[in-house]
Amino acid sequence: MADRLARAPGSEAAWKATAGESADGLPVIGLVPGLPLAVALGLGTLAGSYAFVAARWLAEGIASGRDLTPAPLRPERFTLV
Repeated sequence: MADRLARAPGSEAAWKATAGESADGLPVIGLVPGLPLAVALGLGTLAGSYAFVAARWLAEGIASGRDLTPAPLRPERFTLV
């Protein structure tokens, strides 16, 4: 039964995906300082939960320039190389 549920109708292969996460395990969401870039990365298995709120934070940030993303999730906690 599980094998049949893992396949999309008409598909020959089971569905697979990666669940990436950041170095500290928290998602990286927000406007990247100094770059014309907005990101929502490292959502891991919480992608379904975070997707809508991340989209709202990013849309607000892009439209107004104010990043509403909580500080612990913002990209500036990492150094870009």
